[in-house]
Amino acid sequence: MTFHDVSNPQNPQPLGFYLTRANGATHGFEIDDRFVYACATTPESKPGSTHEVAIIDYSNPRNPVLASTLHIQGQHVVETYAPQDQLNPDGTPQVIQCHEINLYKNRLYVAWRDAGLVIVYVSDAFNPAIISRLDYVPPFNGGSLGAAHTSLPVVVDENEHPTLVVHTDEIFSCPPGFGRIIDILTLSNPQVISSYRLPHIDDNFDFATGEFVCPEGQQSIHQPWPDFRSPSLFYQAWYDQGLRAWDISNPFLPREVGYYLSPPSEAPGRHTREAFQDPDTGLIYMTDGNGGGLTVLRWTGPIPATPPLPGAR
Repeated sequence: MTFHDVSNPQNPQPLGFYLTRANGATHGFEIDDRFVYACATTPESKPGSTHEVAIIDYSNPRNPVLASTLHIQGQHVVETYAPQDQLNPDGTPQVIQCHEINLYKNRLYVAWRDAGLVIVYVSDAFNPAIISRLDYVPPFNGGSLGAAHTSLPVVVDENEHPTLVVHTDEIFSCPPGFGRIIDILTLSNPQVISSYRLPHIDDNFDFATGEFVCPEGQQSIHQPWPDFRSPSLFYQAWYDQGLRAWDISNPFLPREVGYYLSPPSEAPGRHTREAFQDPDTGLIYMTDGNGGGLTVLRWTGPIPATPPLPGAR
């Protein structure tokens, strides 16, 4: 992890560097005014994509230090994975890997690939603790990269903890990854209350062959981004299926309310990866990973007037 002074954005200056592991890797991270919460390999990690949570104290950005780490049993070289973390239903090995982190107040919402949604308490960043975990692989297959990609808390009241999470998988198998709405009102026992999918790519089944049938290309869901004007609206990057707008006013029945399909680029198909909404202008900045660059969009549809219905009833 590197730290830079960007007070002059035309001339950023390097300040400090923290090496999580020699020849290792990092991925998604969040940051507050003292700590970085990152997915990273550590000296204890097994070979391969076995990122865990690494919390780095950058109170002195010229000398960042490791505050703590947190992992799932089996990720370290001296450990064995628990039975639920070993195999997919099709017999392939699971991928237990911290992939993306979202921080809200004193909790991390971690998409931990085939370990599912993991909620972590970080009031004391030097002693993080897992609050709960929703592991749905099995009964679902995780795919070659693992399943969970992003766990986005749905913030209704900035003074309260969220009770819903928009959770996506990144699976390039057939059927590809789709999204779930998870109720976390009972924090110790998260529950899936609905899924949101594109039926023409997710739900086609050939009864003659006993297999799902999918279009060519990268059809997986990817990164969601909330609209700052309503907790019931978010924008969902969907690789070859573009950017899709979803209304979760009723979280038991998510509704797709709009989409934007960019022209396919020189590489095969489109590769819609992320969207970011500027809260000052409402403009949406959408990136494409197949050479399509950056597209600027504006949502012209309705803004849901109410927050989502309570998940727990």
